[in-house]
Amino acid sequence: MEGRLLIIPFIGAGIGWITNVVAIRMLFRPKEPIKVGGITLQGVLPKRQKELAKAIALAVEKELLPVDNLLGRIRRPEFLQQLTTTVVSHVDRRIRDGLPGFLPAGLRHYLADLLREVVSKETSLLIGEVSGKVTEQIRQEAQVGELVEQKVNAFDLDQLESLVIDLAANELRYIEIMGAVLGFIVGLGQLLIAAWLV
Repeated sequence: MEGRLLIIPFIGAGIGWITNVVAIRMLFRPKEPIKVGGITLQGVLPKRQKELAKAIALAVEKELLPVDNLLGRIRRPEFLQQLTTTVVSHVDRRIRDGLPGFLPAGLRHYLADLLREVVSKETSLLIGEVSGKVTEQIRQEAQVGELVEQKVNAFDLDQLESLVIDLAANELRYIEIMGAVLGFIVGLGQLLIAAWLV
């Protein structure tokens, strides 16, 4: 009889481990609702995908990727200067390549330099003006959260399951092991109580 009591902690460990393995699987499965009597069974993620998508979208829009922060980065002077330099360099190349070859070299260089200077001033002003208008339009029309929500809702549940398992494999294994450890401890407690009562 006493030898049989010694297996109680191991039975508890097995039950704790199996319970956590099943609980982890039930995050994803069953994918479609299954009615058992008066109860509907469905995995947590498939059942609440829309709520999850909305919560992720809100977090991305408000905390991770606020539109005003993105627009602030676009309006930084060094970014605008780099944009101006890129445009001016491109236009300068096109002008130098497009000037007729029959013009004297000195005149071609003079015209190219003159046009480069004009383009540089105008481009800087234009980019400043356009960036202001564009950022305001983006601020009004940007739907970052809405895009994220649509993407998460469209996410294939098999892909989502695979992604979560890949990212959290160690943590999920730890949860399974902790189920076994806690089950063993509970079984040990039951063994001690049983031994005390006998």
